[in-house]
Amino acid sequence: MVLILLQKMQQKQQQQQQQQQQQQQQREDGLQQLFALHAMMMMGCTQRRQQQQQQQQQQQQQQQEEEEASKNNKNNTRSSRSSSSSSRSRVC
Repeated sequence: MVLILLQKMQQKQQQQQQQQQQQQQQREDGLQQLFALHAMMMMGCTQRRQQQQQQQQQQQQQQQEEEEASKNNKNNTRSSRSSSSSSRSRVC
């Protein structure tokens, strides 16, 4: 009789320990999943930020190239005007 009670108590303790271990494992798994999700979100944010920076740099380069091209066009137009006006003055 006493042995049966002791065995039942031991079984209960073992079940409680197993439950506690399972709960602890579930908590740890949950934390790992949360950490992984957070890391993926941060990587996504970083990639988005890098893409935005690249786009901004490309836009700035395009603007600079366009500005240089328009300056060159103005300079070319001026030089062609001045050369044509000087040739006109020679003709006159």
